[in-house]
Amino acid sequence: MFNIFKRRPKPCTSCGVASDRLHSVYAGLRHGERIANICTACLGRQLVERIEGKEIAFIEPLTGDGYTYLPVDELPAAAADRIQLTVSNRSVDCEVCGRPARHVWIPINDTDEELENTFPIDAFYLVPAEPDQWEAVASLCSEHVVETLTNLVEERRYRFLTFRFPDASTIGYYS
Repeated sequence: MFNIFKRRPKPCTSCGVASDRLHSVYAGLRHGERIANICTACLGRQLVERIEGKEIAFIEPLTGDGYTYLPVDELPAAAADRIQLTVSNRSVDCEVCGRPARHVWIPINDTDEELENTFPIDAFYLVPAEPDQWEAVASLCSEHVVETLTNLVEERRYRFLTFRFPDASTIGYYS
């Protein structure tokens, strides 16, 4: 009886494996069309390739609604300054493997609610807390920041309705 609400598996447009939790990937940073429906494994593989050489702050996603990249120069000044401060205060080495760390993973508990409340409701941004207030922020290489994200996606059974890969900018954030 309740099978009418169950999602039927569809093939990943990248690898062809059927899944009932495909992520909708859109072109560009905004207003683009959906270009793919991919499984979490393909999302992870493609994301590792696309973030290489960039410096990105990854804010822990709260829901599966969307997870999108924004270049730091498109953020309000207060958010941009905090992202740049966060990335510049990361450890040099990945906390997991010791390779160069170019990214920062920010758990939701390490965000600055006070600063976030200064943004207009129609332009809300999650931003990291000041570095001296961090409790669990991690400096990670591309592989380990994506592994952290995909493990969380699998654990929480997220299916991103909107996912956007980074553009050509070299510093930005996911939220």
